[in-house]
Amino acid sequence: MQWFRELSDGLTEPFVTAPVWQQMGTIILVGVPALIVLAWVLMGVIDFISGALSKVISSDS
Repeated sequence: MQWFRELSDGLTEPFVTAPVWQQMGTIILVGVPALIVLAWVLMGVIDFISGALSKVISSDS
C-alpha cells in the first residue's frame, strides 16, 4: 500500500501547489463532463428499471 500512497501523493502534489485559477479550471474541465456522464448513465439506469417495472405491472393486469 505504500506504493499507492506515493503514487497518489505524486499525482496530487502538482494540483495542490497550482494556483487557484488552475485548480478551478481543472475542476471545471474534469468535473463538469464527469457529472454530465454520470447523470446520463443514471437516467439510463432509471429508464431501464422503469421499463422493466412497467412490463411487470402490465403483465399482472
